[in-house]
Amino acid sequence: MRIKLIKVVLWNSIAMAALVAQPAKNPPPKAKTASTAGNPPAADTQNSTKAIEPKSSADLDEVVVQANTRVTGSKTDVPIHDTPASIITVPEEIIEEQMAVDMNSMVKNVSGVNQQLGGGYGFADSYTIRGLNMRFLRDGFADGAAFNGYMRTMSDVESIEVLKGPGSALYGRNEPGGAINITTKKPHEKFAASVDGLTGFWNTYRIAADVNAPLVNDKLLTRTIASQYSTDGYRGLARRITEILPTVTWKFNDKHSLTLDYDFRDIKTRPDNYGILFDATNGLSAGSPTRTFYSPFNTAQQTVNRISTFYEGRFNEHFRLRSTLIYDNRSIYMIRNGSGSANTTSSIGNVTNRDAREQRDAVDSILHQNEAVFKFKTADFQHTVLTGLEFEYIRLGSVRNSYSPLPAVSLAQPAPSETSLSNYPKTLSFDRNVQMMTSSIYAQEQVAFNNYLKARAGVRLDHVEASDAGYGSQPNVTGASQRTIQMSRDLVSWQSGLLYQPWQPVSFYTGYSEGRYVALNTEAAYMYTEPETSSQAEVGNKLSFFGDRFQTNLALFRTTRANYAYTDTSGNVNFVGGKRYTRGIELDISGTPLAGLWVIFNSALMDSEIANETTGTGINTVNLSGLTPQNIPQYAGSLWATYEIQAGFFKGLGFGGGPSYKSGVYADAKNLLRVPGYIIADAVLFYKRHHWQVQVNFKNITNEIYYTTPTFSGALPGEPFNFTVAAKARI
Repeated sequence: MRIKLIKVVLWNSIAMAALVAQPAKNPPPKAKTASTAGNPPAADTQNSTKAIEPKSSADLDEVVVQANTRVTGSKTDVPIHDTPASIITVPEEIIEEQMAVDMNSMVKNVSGVNQQLGGGYGFADSYTIRGLNMRFLRDGFADGAAFNGYMRTMSDVESIEVLKGPGSALYGRNEPGGAINITTKKPHEKFAASVDGLTGFWNTYRIAADVNAPLVNDKLLTRTIASQYSTDGYRGLARRITEILPTVTWKFNDKHSLTLDYDFRDIKTRPDNYGILFDATNGLSAGSPTRTFYSPFNTAQQTVNRISTFYEGRFNEHFRLRSTLIYDNRSIYMIRNGSGSANTTSSIGNVTNRDAREQRDAVDSILHQNEAVFKFKTADFQHTVLTGLEFEYIRLGSVRNSYSPLPAVSLAQPAPSETSLSNYPKTLSFDRNVQMMTSSIYAQEQVAFNNYLKARAGVRLDHVEASDAGYGSQPNVTGASQRTIQMSRDLVSWQSGLLYQPWQPVSFYTGYSEGRYVALNTEAAYMYTEPETSSQAEVGNKLSFFGDRFQTNLALFRTTRANYAYTDTSGNVNFVGGKRYTRGIELDISGTPLAGLWVIFNSALMDSEIANETTGTGINTVNLSGLTPQNIPQYAGSLWATYEIQAGFFKGLGFGGGPSYKSGVYADAKNLLRVPGYIIADAVLFYKRHHWQVQVNFKNITNEIYYTTPTFSGALPGEPFNFTVAAKARI
């Protein structure tokens, strides 16, 4: 496998070198850029809701770091407004106004995105999009696993883009729900520095610094962001996160640049797999939401080291080349409770089915990608063509031990007494060494036939080779043993779409996509050799008002996940062939319709259904077909609006807020245990000056008792009324 790895990297690099070595023809003298049917000038930065200023031809030639020139839905600079897919952006202004310190605070701004416990277990971000699994991207590249990932902060986040539905045609191993792409802050040519601090309830504090310093006649650009976040947490769910995030960009000239980016994160959190438990009547047990059932020694300790290099060159106005190399190293040690059965309390009110799991994961990955973007015209048709070669190698080691039974606790007044894992019997669940190599080639064509009709089509071929060796379970075999599982697959994913613009601010679109990918995680006892599949059909409408400052996206969709693995309630018998789908309608609105006014609104109505899945074994087998998957609300949404006074004595003073709502959800696949819905509201008061600002964010201002997400046996309570105070200074 290592020899193949070297060969593929060399082959990919040689292909890149061959492209670069082609002699560039001298372009004719360049006149001012004219408007074309395929790419109107006003949409050049459609990724932003800010007012768009005219650009000179010199500005258009300026090289911008790769991450900021990529739109999540297309990987090209074709505007979102001209792309036949749902791509929703949460801009930096909203992140700052809501004083977001983690991803959970941000996803509520996007329709159809819901927080999950499974896959995150309280120590990592985990969500569904349109009721199905998703994955994270960072500047357009894979960022951690869908399971057992890490908890993200907003320290270096410029904006968040959410791609709805399968994205495998562009991103390969992409989950059916879609992707959340984090666009990071990059160096620029003006010196700037800021420091900010935050304090709040439960001994919460955060301090961060951001220094942008251009060097060497603006050819060498640097930016360093560092932050420290600490909280004892509501219900004792503590977090300690340290981040050091430097970036260096070397601009060789006006057309070529190289960026080196390093991410260091040290994350310590306390997971809670129980929350407030269901009682024997299938309802959430009465009593204080501050009760805790988790083991006192629960912990999750993670370290992330990610080194990225980005080359981007614009050889002429028709050809752009990008090359990326990323090395990612992650390690995690965790102790968490692992009971997966619901309604675990006995008739006398004791919780008797408690256990603990200890796990160590170590992940190393290498990603090498080369992409070329060509722009040309045939007759009156404007073409934007993307081609790419990609290689990814992942090595994953995982060891899990289980400890049971832990002492029973009272449902009404729990006081977990366990102090050390060494006091309880240990069982080795698995000791796995997984390796996966993926070589990919892909292409996408975006064409504007005229001012009104535009289309897109893309296809990707992934060749996957993988092995899973060590101690653990394997398909169709009872029990665990030493085994080696191997697979090799060629997977084809594709997408297509059509967009009609009767006039520039209005777009009607339709799209269809299919994805195939091999799921890779350390939650299953073994690797599944059959690929999962996904598909989506979507129609929608996009509107743009006030010079692109205010935008809407309305979408009607049906998204399907199929051929996934599922387990019975014992967790020992594994099946492949699950199928579920979500159909629904979503509306997202965001922007600045008036000076000083920010509005972001979203709403989703979803009908999620299991099409093929069972639970239990033998005479206890239950067919789940027709039931609703866990933790998928029928409707959810939020509104956030703020206004900043623009003139006079109170200039810079601002205020606002808004509600979030979510319907009730099921905590179990049998639809017996239901977590109630909720409506809560947050607010903000701020004062901004040129070099400083202060603000107070109020959360859950009506002090509602509510539950954010189901666990395996209950639901996690949301925070009661609290507030944070923050200040920022900048030069």
